[in-house]
Amino acid sequence: MTRSYFLRIATLVLLMISDISILLQATEYTYYYHSDSHVSYYYTPETHCWIFPKSCVKKSDQVSAYTKVSKRLFNKDAFWLFTKPSSKKEEDQALAIVKYQAADQIVFDAKKNILSLHGASVLDYDKMKLEAHAVALDVNAHTIHSKGKKDLHNKPIENPIFTYKDIKKDKYGKDGAEKTRIFFMEEIHYNIDTKRALAYKLLTKQEDAIIKSEQVKKEDEETFYAKDVYFTTCTLERPHFYLRTKRSKLVQDKQITTGPFYFSFDDVPTPLGCFFGVLFLEGKRKHGIIPPSEITESSDEDGGKGFCIRNIGYYINFNDYADNSFLLSLYTNLDIEFENKFRYKKKYLCQGNIDYAQNHSGEEKNWSLAWKHIPKTRGNRSLRVEARIHSKGYKKRFDDEGEHKKKSSTEESESTGSLAYTDKLVGLPYTLSANLDYKINHNSNFKHFTLPKGVLSATWHPFKGDKSESGFKAWFHNIKLQHNIDFENHFQNLKKEPRLSEKVNEEDSKALTKVKWNEYREYGINHTLPLNTTGKLFKYFNLTPNFTYKETWYWKRLDWKKRVFKRKESEPMQISGFNRVWSYNFGGSLHTTLYHFQYFSKEQFMQGLRITTTPTMTFTYTPDFSKEKYHYFEETINDKGEKKAEYKFENFKPAHSLMTRAQSVLAFKLENKVHLKVKKEIDSNTKKKQKASRKIVLIKNIDFSTKYDFEEKKRPLDDINIYIASETEMLKIGPVGATAGFGLTTTFDPYHPIASKENDKHTTEKESFDFDFAWNHGGYLGKLIKRKLKINMKLQSTTEEKHKKKALLSDDSELDKIDEKDKKTDFDNSWSFGCDFGMDITRKRLYEKDEIDENAYTKDKYREGDVRYRHNYVNLEVEFTLLKKWKFSLDTSYDFDTRKLKEDDTKFTIARDLHCWLLSYKCYPLKEKRKYEFSLGAKANILKKLKLPRKREFLKLK
Repeated sequence: MTRSYFLRIATLVLLMISDISILLQATEYTYYYHSDSHVSYYYTPETHCWIFPKSCVKKSDQVSAYTKVSKRLFNKDAFWLFTKPSSKKEEDQALAIVKYQAADQIVFDAKKNILSLHGASVLDYDKMKLEAHAVALDVNAHTIHSKGKKDLHNKPIENPIFTYKDIKKDKYGKDGAEKTRIFFMEEIHYNIDTKRALAYKLLTKQEDAIIKSEQVKKEDEETFYAKDVYFTTCTLERPHFYLRTKRSKLVQDKQITTGPFYFSFDDVPTPLGCFFGVLFLEGKRKHGIIPPSEITESSDEDGGKGFCIRNIGYYINFNDYADNSFLLSLYTNLDIEFENKFRYKKKYLCQGNIDYAQNHSGEEKNWSLAWKHIPKTRGNRSLRVEARIHSKGYKKRFDDEGEHKKKSSTEESESTGSLAYTDKLVGLPYTLSANLDYKINHNSNFKHFTLPKGVLSATWHPFKGDKSESGFKAWFHNIKLQHNIDFENHFQNLKKEPRLSEKVNEEDSKALTKVKWNEYREYGINHTLPLNTTGKLFKYFNLTPNFTYKETWYWKRLDWKKRVFKRKESEPMQISGFNRVWSYNFGGSLHTTLYHFQYFSKEQFMQGLRITTTPTMTFTYTPDFSKEKYHYFEETINDKGEKKAEYKFENFKPAHSLMTRAQSVLAFKLENKVHLKVKKEIDSNTKKKQKASRKIVLIKNIDFSTKYDFEEKKRPLDDINIYIASETEMLKIGPVGATAGFGLTTTFDPYHPIASKENDKHTTEKESFDFDFAWNHGGYLGKLIKRKLKINMKLQSTTEEKHKKKALLSDDSELDKIDEKDKKTDFDNSWSFGCDFGMDITRKRLYEKDEIDENAYTKDKYREGDVRYRHNYVNLEVEFTLLKKWKFSLDTSYDFDTRKLKEDDTKFTIARDLHCWLLSYKCYPLKEKRKYEFSLGAKANILKKLKLPRKREFLKLK
């Protein structure tokens, strides 16, 4: 019995000494799996790239089946992984299947519940994926440990690549699109439950920022603490520049906060740095420092204020609906500009912003306040507010995009505001839209207030519901009646607003301040009732008859017989009393659409032709309301004894203009379009179904238009207008891509004037001319009085790879990134040439309208002469690459009339691609103040504020 126990104990010891070889062989097929090849990602300096290695396939060496899990995987420094963070509440986590594979072996320790993967291993759990040479999963502790290995040359290979998917937050903290994040490292310890991790020699990319750290501790799903951090946007193994700091904190998609840091260029440390740094990433923000948008010397347009630090400030996000920005601009001459921007937005309700700004220059202090409130269409009521008031000397130097704002005399001299209210009146068919406006001119002290100006509108379809049982819809079912009531009430302290070009005397400006704001008043009510319907005529024609009645109420009129003399000028006297002005017109329109198809063989390049023609005729009749029975006009006699009909309600508000004669106008318009169906090249590489043909626009417009007035006796036919336009898409002719387009507008005068024999041909009176059609005198369509031609063309080199990449992408965000890159300097295209040619010629008639033809009832006068107005120009844009990564461009415009280059449009640019930096130089050599701009800045958007601009202007030497 004792011997039996002794033999059993001896056997057990031998098994332990032989490292349980017999048991391992018996369970070889249960715990051991082998794969011939496996794709593994590794990082090595030989790839010359921080993020993405050139090769992703590497044959890993076989690992012995007896190799045990390294104790280094269970680092004692990582014991804090097993404790949950106290700030987070425990949440029930859903179960997920663990998928794993290995190139060499898979070993599971049943006693310790540890799964070991050796070789090129992959472990996939939920939204997490880990690829490495060695992976260990502790089932009890829910932790993962992984590391890579080194080759014969002691270089790390098959390092861990940690990938997981999460939901990216937007700036309001709401869930956005799913994003995949990738981390490269040499060793990692990760807790599945708490999401805590400890990684060594980590490398990752957040937006455009590349971050490399010796040791990183992941506190939770968003917070990372890093030690000995390198930050850059350069993708080379040895970056051109980087920012280095000993410690840093990264909040995912929010910001990067660092301790003392400094810049290094080509591994050379520089004194450029700071005691702390904050870099905001794209994502949700709560608060933080806003870095300066520009640090440069102010231009002469700013008055030479010296060196400037512009738009440095602080950002506060109150909640999901409101935020605020404090911005400050400092100049070396002690001038200060302060701006506070408050924004608010409520989904489905409203959005707006309130901006307040102050400028301090010496003892002078100016301010500006602007409020913009935009409601969303919701319910029956809405209120829109837009106001802008400022002191007299306030000037806004930069626009909202940061570019230098061009001086605008209107904005600097006027304060304006408006309040718009809309209400769908409950119980009534009317909708109310009312506006309150004001305008104050600080130079002339002119004030104008509109209190209020509004519209009441309603629409009725009286026969809309009276359809037959079969669903037949007759013409009277489409009858529509509208009623619009326009009411206006204007107050101002001057009868007529002074023009911007007029100089205002200081005495007149001061005197105007004593005048009441409501010294002059204009008010009235206008009723408009349009009635129309739509029906079919002869099955293929669309007929739209209409009738419009208009009536306006005024509480004063002009008496031209009684005049008031003011400043040596006579004006008609205003007589108070209720006045009613009414008018009407009727007419209709008739149009249809015609198609012509021509088909060819499918084997030919041109497979089909389609011509679309749309003729339209419109007729309008308006009676003569200048007759004495209507009492709207008053006949006067001027100093020369000439009779003239004066309108009693001239320039009143709301306006109701009337003609001095009847009108019976028939307008005709013919529109044509030509489309081609051509053979399409099929890409054999794609598996998707492709159409064998595509449609291109050969001629976009061929339009003819004119009109005929039956009530006009001398010249019933109006000018004949012809418009032709076309544009082509990108066409590839070998390595060259071409786009082209043109537009031609012509106007013909169909009449030829003939002077009466009894009168001098140099007379300017209309009655002295007789008119005949120009084609009766060999003029074809008539005299060409206006011709406007514009031709544009662009040739450039094309790269097949760029177009293929853009075609294969399906994600809109990726397409937006490519489109954003297209706006920048493109170094891939070796050359491009663009040309715009314009020609505008206006030939004045032998009979020309007088300058006072603003009113409809002014008589026409004629002059002899054929004076031409000509404006011909050509714009050129040339880009070419002489040396690699050097781009030269020239933009200019030549005026054929002055035979000179346009000074403001002529510039040349030199750009140099410095991999992660961009150097550019712009020069305006022909300006009155010669100007050049130099800029050196980072290419990445995340560091777009990091640039060195330089601007200079010089006067020409005479």
